[in-house]
Amino acid sequence: PYLEVKCGKTTVNNKDNYITKDLNPIFGKMFQIKAKLPRDGKLSVKVFDHDLIGANDLIGSTDIDIEDRFLSWRRASCGLSQQYIKARRSKDKWRDALKPVDILK
Repeated sequence: PYLEVKCGKTTVNNKDNYITKDLNPIFGKMFQIKAKLPRDGKLSVKVFDHDLIGANDLIGSTDIDIEDRFLSWRRASCGLSQQYIKARRSKDKWRDALKPVDILK
């Protein structure tokens, strides 16, 4: 698989650095894209399956509202936090079965 990252009119296609024969790849990539808020407020990340013959297949995608993350009172950063909210009644409660630290292992 390989990544395609898009923000505003800028697209970074990492097709040349695809990972072969791995069902659970760890990309470990960082892309820097200049963006102006609010115009370029959406970051789109797509994962494609690399095919030597024919079209590449879309495995999955997500859209991240970077303006909302930037203006959040928590100043959320991309990735998983080392701390998380445990309170049962909080709307921002951590909802995954695993703790963030366990997911990163």
